[in-house]
This record gives sequence, structure tokens and C-alpha cells, in this order.
Amino acid sequence: MVLVSLDDIMSDPRAQGPESSTALLRRVVSAADTAPAIGMTTEAFGSPLLLDLRPLMEADPNFRREEFYPGALERWSAQGGTWALPRYFYLQILNYNRDLFTLANLPEPEAGWTWEDLLAAAEQIRASAGLGQTYGYLDQSGGFQPLASLLKAEGLDLATTSAGELRLDDPRISATMERLRELFKKGVLYQPYTADRPNPEDPGQTVAEGRIAIWGDVYIPGPNGEPTQPEGIDIGRVPYPADNVDPWGGLNGEAFIISGGTSYPNESWKWIEWLSRQEIQQPGAQGTSMPANPPGRIPARESVAELSGFWQSIDEETAAAYRWALANPAPYPEKTPDYLTIGAISQAINAVVTNPDTTVQQALADAQRWLDETYAQQNLTPTPEPDLSPVLVATPEPQVAPEGATTITFAVPGFSPSEIRRIARR
Repeated sequence: MVLVSLDDIMSDPRAQGPESSTALLRRVVSAADTAPAIGMTTEAFGSPLLLDLRPLMEADPNFRREEFYPGALERWSAQGGTWALPRYFYLQILNYNRDLFTLANLPEPEAGWTWEDLLAAAEQIRASAGLGQTYGYLDQSGGFQPLASLLKAEGLDLATTSAGELRLDDPRISATMERLRELFKKGVLYQPYTADRPNPEDPGQTVAEGRIAIWGDVYIPGPNGEPTQPEGIDIGRVPYPADNVDPWGGLNGEAFIISGGTSYPNESWKWIEWLSRQEIQQPGAQGTSMPANPPGRIPARESVAELSGFWQSIDEETAAAYRWALANPAPYPEKTPDYLTIGAISQAINAVVTNPDTTVQQALADAQRWLDETYAQQNLTPTPEPDLSPVLVATPEPQVAPEGATTITFAVPGFSPSEIRRIARR
């Protein structure tokens, strides 16, 4: 077995400007039989770049699909195949202030709720608080998540709409944006960074003071600067709404792939299958080595979760929210989202949310102008179609010095190790 430096693969001096995800993936699967799932796109699924793992799973008598948590393997499955073997997932859930729900005579939210449920609860809590500085939902997406989710319910899926198809004068967009604008103005949705707030509030502090009803993960510094939870607040946890739109679908996590150009499929499978069962150690505090376990980083295998003590490290309510989110993943993305579409919508909603003097019509007109100009400029030099043609894994360079060579060991602080290694090999 030869370990190929991922730094060497990813830092190609011949690359001109930023590369597409598919181009990066192509370099990875051309240089190594197995690798972490880097540069994965939905277009690559079913292509010659990746080896379908499903036949290898079925042929392995020791492989047990049931050892993976519900939804784990499905997140990397499409077109009749499985294209990566998951190790960890990154999931986000919501927090809510139980006391504020009680004061508003509201039942606590449950898994499976919708964005309409969330907005209704936030509106009722804000209304029950009068004109005080208590807010409904701390929206850290700047309005994009609720906008995209509500629009999908209206039949407009921003995750699959191309820049050439998007028209920002669509009445569904303007009506939904007007609605959200009013919710932000009323404090039902909360955005601390706006033009009319010369001294914006720290959202973490606002949460810690018990003035937010619903929020995602925010940084609340402890005595030594470490993240902590607010004290004196009865906090509940619940998954994001079931109709939440995630443009990147379920491809958030750590997984292993096998190159479609490998000459050693069985050996490659044995290697990544073994790797997926290991608790990989990462540097911890004070130079020690300990498992990294940030919020929402969940082992895909039950055995790894037990080995790391993951479920024992969190409370039952948080565990239930994570399990529901795992079993009910975001819909598989049909294609890679168009970044111009996402950019135009984000620009418009950001203008409306952060500047009270900007009208929805003005924001949409400005965003449409930007979209048209950028799209036209992009078409002057059309982006080439992703190269999904077959690959053959290259023979790695020898990892030992030739006989009689002088060995020099040196450090390269402040320099790119991959570049120094490349120069030394000359």
C-alpha cells in the first residue's frame, strides 16, 4: 500500500484559476484508488469517475448495512448505486427557549414541523412579548433559508433553477419576500446586522439573555473563550422543519470513495470498509489526541458511535432530534445548484433584510440586473462541460530514496509542504 499526499493532488501548480468540483474530483480519482469524498457532485454519481460500491457491499459477507444508522448510506446513493461509504455526518438542529413557548401558551415544537409552523410560533411569541426586545427566530441565513423553503412550497425550487431560467419578477418571489420583510421588521425574524443598527447586538449574547425563542448554533463564549451553553434558560431541541431547503442536499459529511479507474476494487473496498469502522483521532486540547466531536458531527456506524461514546455525551432530546434528522435527510439534489441563482436571491433578500429603506421591487430589480450582466459575461467564455470520461489511476511515485542517496530531514514552517516536496523530487 502507498499513501499518496492529498496536498500534492490538490495543489496543482498547472491549474489556472479556481477549479470546478468535478475537475478536483477527477484529479483525486486519477491519483489514488481510494480517497476521502472530496469534490463530490451529483453529476459524478453514476459516472466513470466513481466506482459503484453496492456490488462490493453485497459480495462482502461481513458487511452489514444495518450497522449504519437509518438514512446514512442513502445519502450517498442514487441512480441504482452507492458512490461513497460514509463515516461521519454533519447535522444541524434548532434550539428553542421553553420558557418563551410557555409564556405564549404554545405547545413545544416537534420533529416533522414545517416552516409555516415555525413562523407561526415565532410570530405568536413576538406578539406575546409586546414591544419588548424579545424576538422570534434568529435567522442566521439572512433570510435565504425561509425564503427558499417557502418558495419551494409554491412550486419554485431554487436548488434546481438555473440562472437562465430564473426571473426575479416572478410574483411568487416578490410576495414571499414582502412577507419575510414584514416579519423581519416586526422582530418575528431577527437579524442583528442591519443598516439601522449602528451598534448591532451580539446574537450569542441575545440568546444568553433569553431574548430569542428559536435559534440554531451560535457562539456563546465561556469564561476562557470556549463555546458554552446559556445558563438559566430551559432549552429544548428539535430538528429543522421537514420542508427545509438545503441546496446541497445530503452531501454534508465525511465519506470514502473508490476511483472508477482502480485496478484493485476488492482491495480498495477492504481498505475503506476498515477505515469506516475506525474512530479517527484528531489533535485535541493541550497537544493531546482525542476524538473531535463538534456539535452535529455524528458517526454513520453504530459501532463507531458506541466506541466514541457519542450518544452518551448528549442528552436524550438532542439525540432524538439527531436521529430524526438522520432518518429524514434532505431530498437528494438533482444537480449541483447554480451559484448565480443562489447569489442573485441572496443579494436581493440581504438588501431587503439589512436596509429598511430598500423596497422589495428595488432589491429584485438590482439583483436581476446583476444576474443578467453576470450571466451574459459568463457566457462570453462558456464553462466547459464537466469531464466525466473514464480515468486510470496513475502509478504513484516511489516513496523511498534511491540506493546511495543522501537523506536530509528538514522542517518547512511557513511554506507549503506539498510545494517543497514537489521541488525536492526534481
